[in-house]
Amino acid sequence: MSDPVYEAFLTVQDTVAGHIQAIDYLHGHEVITERKGDMPGRIATALSKLGLSIVVVTPSAKLLRVAHNRQVWELKLVVDVAESALINRSKHTGKPALAAATAIAVGISGQPNGLPASQAQRGENVTLTLDPEMPLMLVPDPRQVIYHVTAATHVFITVPPPSRSA
Repeated sequence: MSDPVYEAFLTVQDTVAGHIQAIDYLHGHEVITERKGDMPGRIATALSKLGLSIVVVTPSAKLLRVAHNRQVWELKLVVDVAESALINRSKHTGKPALAAATAIAVGISGQPNGLPASQAQRGENVTLTLDPEMPLMLVPDPRQVIYHVTAATHVFITVPPPSRSA
């Protein structure tokens, strides 16, 4: 049986990837998530072929509450937009990392997180909310231009009670 918490986290990543792929500016561009596997290889391939990679990761999750078999998590998501400027400008996309990151920030803000809202209690966040202090940040790197778009959401998970061993 798979871990329901891990599956919920992956579902949120996949949902964010879907929101990004629906943005006209980035239409057709692969968005890399953990579920797809081999993230370093996929990133290297995207940078060498297109000059632009987009990756959704979950750098942190905070367990806010546990009541019976219900868990409430605050999930932080980062969309990493990396650009190899020479390849990007000379070959295919020609879409600068800043323009892509800005389109992503606007495109995911307020979108649903992909999980059923039925377990949320009144007033609890079930949409993607940009980090109010730093939704977009340039990350220093000597080889490429990297922007992080940071968002958060609450995840409500019903976890089956642990099985009792004899």
